[in-house]
Amino acid sequence: MFRIHLILASVIATAACAAALTAQPVTNGQSDSFLFSFDGFQGKLPAGAELKTADDETFLQMTQPVIFDASSLEPPVNGDFAIMAVVRVNGDVDINQRIITALSLQSASGDKAMLRVANGKVEFLVNVEGKWHQLASARPFQKGRWTLIGGVYQNDSLHVIVDGYVDAARPLVRNVKPRGPYTKWQLATEGQRYGWVGDILRVGIFQGPVHMDSFPGEMGFKAPESTLTARLRSTPPMPFPWAPALKVADTVIHPIIDSGGAHLAMVPWSGPEGKEILSFGPHPLFGHRVGLLRPTGKKDPLFAEQGFDFPLYDAGQSTIFGDAKLHTVIRPDGMFDLISLGGNTPFGPAYINYYRNTGKIGEPEFKTAYRRGVGEGSVTGALGETATSISIGDIDGDGVPDMLLVIREQIQDAFPDGLSVFRDAIHPNAGRGKGYDVAGNWLGDRLLTRVFWSKGRWEEGNWLAFDTVNPIYFGEEDFQVQWHTDGQNVNAGAVTLQGQPHLLLFGDVNQVRALPTIVDANGDLRATESLALLADGAAVNGVYFSGSFGVLDLDDDGKPEIIIGGNPGRPVVLKGDAPGNFREVGTLNREGGLIEMDTLAVPTRVDWTGDGYPDIISGDASGLLWFWPGTSDPLVYGTPVLFSRDGETLRHIAGPIGSIQGPSESAWGYLNPTVGEWKQGEKVIITNDIKGELWLYRPVAPGSTELLPPESFTYQGKPLRSAWRSRPAILPPQQADGTAALIFMDWDGDLAIAKPVAPGSLEITSVEKLRNSDGDTMRYCATGGGNWGRSKFTVTDWDEDGNWDLVFGTIRMVQNRVLSGEDLPRDSTPILLRNVGSNEEPIFATPHPIRKRDGSFIQLGHHLCAVWPTDLTGDGKENDLIMGAEDGKIYYLFRQELEKP
Repeated sequence: MFRIHLILASVIATAACAAALTAQPVTNGQSDSFLFSFDGFQGKLPAGAELKTADDETFLQMTQPVIFDASSLEPPVNGDFAIMAVVRVNGDVDINQRIITALSLQSASGDKAMLRVANGKVEFLVNVEGKWHQLASARPFQKGRWTLIGGVYQNDSLHVIVDGYVDAARPLVRNVKPRGPYTKWQLATEGQRYGWVGDILRVGIFQGPVHMDSFPGEMGFKAPESTLTARLRSTPPMPFPWAPALKVADTVIHPIIDSGGAHLAMVPWSGPEGKEILSFGPHPLFGHRVGLLRPTGKKDPLFAEQGFDFPLYDAGQSTIFGDAKLHTVIRPDGMFDLISLGGNTPFGPAYINYYRNTGKIGEPEFKTAYRRGVGEGSVTGALGETATSISIGDIDGDGVPDMLLVIREQIQDAFPDGLSVFRDAIHPNAGRGKGYDVAGNWLGDRLLTRVFWSKGRWEEGNWLAFDTVNPIYFGEEDFQVQWHTDGQNVNAGAVTLQGQPHLLLFGDVNQVRALPTIVDANGDLRATESLALLADGAAVNGVYFSGSFGVLDLDDDGKPEIIIGGNPGRPVVLKGDAPGNFREVGTLNREGGLIEMDTLAVPTRVDWTGDGYPDIISGDASGLLWFWPGTSDPLVYGTPVLFSRDGETLRHIAGPIGSIQGPSESAWGYLNPTVGEWKQGEKVIITNDIKGELWLYRPVAPGSTELLPPESFTYQGKPLRSAWRSRPAILPPQQADGTAALIFMDWDGDLAIAKPVAPGSLEITSVEKLRNSDGDTMRYCATGGGNWGRSKFTVTDWDEDGNWDLVFGTIRMVQNRVLSGEDLPRDSTPILLRNVGSNEEPIFATPHPIRKRDGSFIQLGHHLCAVWPTDLTGDGKENDLIMGAEDGKIYYLFRQELEKP
């Protein structure tokens, strides 16, 4: 039986419309349902809304937000429910900057459910006792066409529907349940805010359990066909098109760090013995691309020093494969296909993208991606929620590739009190000086990961198909393989070692477990034990937060190596043949290409060695300090060296309690260096890091990359503290009465100047907050948790008026605290703080984004724009820009390409 709710007519009536709408029942039989269309409507609509007809369809069009009153919903909606809408948004609506709501439900207690587009994605939200629980689609909302969007609450979980299919799903945090019943409904509005701008064709509400795959038919919607293709394009990669990037000389050998968080797929692109690698960089963070890395035909001389005969790779070619992590399927006919979760593609993560190779051996060609499921349905339907990751490999030893699936609890649970550390408000138990109990235990939860598998089988034409999803058991009981970790991601892989299939799990930041597997008499897959993969239980050093396992015999010795991808983007090689005897032997290297580091590059450019060629000295997210020697070409650099101390590579890391974002960041360092003269005539490096600790490093000899032990700044007898992940700047002696001073973000997050008791001293005698022209202090960060600090400062006379100015960049999420006005960059950008006072008494004008000469913004992603003014043209003026970006690369612009100050 269907309950046909005529509420939409009453909603329109409250907006001074006196006409009826038709309501068509949905013939599903599973639930009490209704469907509203606008056919036959003749009434008057408020300003900004009108009915349109096209292709025999009548729809409501809103060119501006229209506030409709809430109307009674009778009978109320309770328990499991779904809200759906067929909508369209035109290209001139900026869905990345505004929130537009399609429909919402309200209960008598004030709880709400809402379906909207925000931050470029579809969002479903439920409000329970004043707290919002939300889920966003995995892929962006596509403008300019009709899209079926929806939100489903069922089995204590939230689901987001895009194009009629489940795109994302997760359990509610701590099993919170919407209380209901929902007694009111509101069209195109949430409260008095966030009105829809665009078209609405149909609206539906479904009461009771629903079949997820039935929505397209019930809503009269046909999902678009996939147009995913794969082809080669530019080389080298340019994730950020607003500026070119600094390079290394063509013969320079350096580690492959293609993009942060890299997922790696081993692909025999050139033939069955090929050793090519596809490196997928996630979007929007860390610089997205899918890069094809090919052996150059040369052997890697750095690995040869260890006795390994590994190939040397090229700078890579970008490919177009859609926004999805790819996995290789080796076919019986010698060809290979590629598989991924739908992700940010028309299929969504509920299904598998199957990229069929229609070329020939050695000349692969990929065109349309086909939608595939598991068993008789979708992946999400089989699991009950969205898979965190998948991988392909023979886990049962029958010679046919299978699929491994991982589900991880939501990251929100990892934060204290289940509250994000990135909110603006002060967090009660996280943020600076918080987060850990008196014994050093993190106050957030560890995250539980569960592992499943789907048995593979070959179908006619060498298509790989998958049976239904089942848990992988541990031991003799029906007890699922699980891992309770501090890290955000656990990734699974399959490898055969000494004839025995093994399940590989990478988690807890940098730990690898190997679990031998067998198939029992009932056909269940069981892991018999859990062993450390690396000798002596060692942690992996070059990767934390794994994105993938790859298996490839790099040296053709018959014993395939394991190659791990992930954050910070390195393909790290593990060599061995049994659990407990593998060891990490290094990162695969490439010849030529771009300067690249372990994400979140924070560069400086000075002549460190005194040879007349400025060098690059840069920190990165791993806490490493890099030296890239300059050449006669200011855009090209030599072989990199890592700074060291006492003969060991210098690396700042958080350790178990050093990050305000939790122990999952224990391997991060976020090293922020500045280089200059703290005492006239002596170049030093001053750093800040993940702990907010300021250190001064001196070389053992001028120009050396070997450093003396670090020295600490002190103030009032204690270490001088700074906001985390911010870069200080040295105010040179000639601009500071002969005594260098330190510009930094103090512990409050305010911009301040620290003055030493004497030239070159590390004892600070005064700390003064800098002020703007209104007399206010300048806090260019959030006061809460993760968005505290982070700004990167430099000193320069940008406007050439004789007074020193500040040029800096910060995280995208707090730029609205820094910049004012409506026309603002969405991503991190260089910002000018002009000194309108004097060198002795600086006063700063309103921050201003530095634009290109054509007025466009410079946009370098989410995390940072680590800007450093320098002289790239040889005119003696340090007014060109180099900018470290989150992909670990360094971009540049000449002053003549920038607007005049």
